[in-house]
Amino acid sequence: MAELPSVHKKLIPWFQKHKRSLPWRKTKDPYRIWLSEIMLQQTQVKTVIPYYQRWLKHFPNLTSLAQAQLPKVLKLWEGLGYYRRARHMHEAAKIILEQYGGKFPADPESLHKLPGIGRYTQGAILSIAFDIPVPLVDGNVARVLSRLFAIPEPIDSREGEKRLWELAKKLVPKKNPGDFNQALMELGATVCLPNDPWCDRCPVSNFCSAFRQGDQEDYPKKIKKNESKKVRAVCGLVHSDGKLLITQRPSQGLWAGLWEFPTFRLTEKADSESTLDKKLHAWGLRVCDLQKKGSLKRSYTIHREDLEIYFCKLVSDKKKGRAVKLPARQLLYVAPTQPWDLGGPVPVSHRWVRRNELGRFAFPSAYAKIIREYL
Repeated sequence: MAELPSVHKKLIPWFQKHKRSLPWRKTKDPYRIWLSEIMLQQTQVKTVIPYYQRWLKHFPNLTSLAQAQLPKVLKLWEGLGYYRRARHMHEAAKIILEQYGGKFPADPESLHKLPGIGRYTQGAILSIAFDIPVPLVDGNVARVLSRLFAIPEPIDSREGEKRLWELAKKLVPKKNPGDFNQALMELGATVCLPNDPWCDRCPVSNFCSAFRQGDQEDYPKKIKKNESKKVRAVCGLVHSDGKLLITQRPSQGLWAGLWEFPTFRLTEKADSESTLDKKLHAWGLRVCDLQKKGSLKRSYTIHREDLEIYFCKLVSDKKKGRAVKLPARQLLYVAPTQPWDLGGPVPVSHRWVRRNELGRFAFPSAYAKIIREYL
């Protein structure tokens, strides 16, 4: 069992000397700390830094975020993925402005009620911004603690998670709790790595149970997960009179409210070109000159998707001398709440836009990549 006071004495000085220079470490502003922690969820530091800096140019404080329009918020988030994080931040900012006069609440109960602020984010804000001794556990901290204490339970099990939070609570000191929590995260991010950890550089290796046993790479224990299944989809870049067709996702579910190019799920043996032609025809669109331009791979929680990309043109109405246009009514689009659930028809809006107008709309990262590479 690691010696708790000794861990404090070793880890905090190490952090103060070796910590990376990151923009959110130069402030005690709870808004900026909150922003960084939300952006860093499921996203690497090097990816987050430019998004963090750009975000603050547009929304330098909580009030500016609360008063912003959601499409602008989503557009600034474009490419980071997990768009629900941005929606929750926008909702939470409005609540803080309306209920707390724009002042960030500094108690666990109030923070816990805000959208998108779970136990980890709550711990980060309270300890770093307000010096309140509360614990936090993220992936890096879980790995450090699992090795330090040789935790036998899988860290993604209920028992393992409970054990981690209990240990984190015992460890966090009353003095400099923010530095200590950040030190745990920094240790996991830079030294106590998932593979080939640099134990010779670790300030607390002398107290590490896994290191003493020589089996540090056997930790953390995790529940064995089923292999993700493979699915297929086809995407159409439909051109007409110098414009492209884009459709908007429903207001609920995956990528809610974001824009995309017409996309359809494929059965295992379906021909992508003929399926795209039939699906667009069902929308009232007659297309020609279908040309495959490439493919992308998208990964989700439980499946991987191969997305095939086609260019096509609307068929012209020669009698009237103009291209056949989409009916004025809304499209009936099979837009599932989950990408592997085909679901039923859901009405969504559509627009015809020029290439230089696409920057006004927020797209999921795969479609933003399509714009960069194929248009």
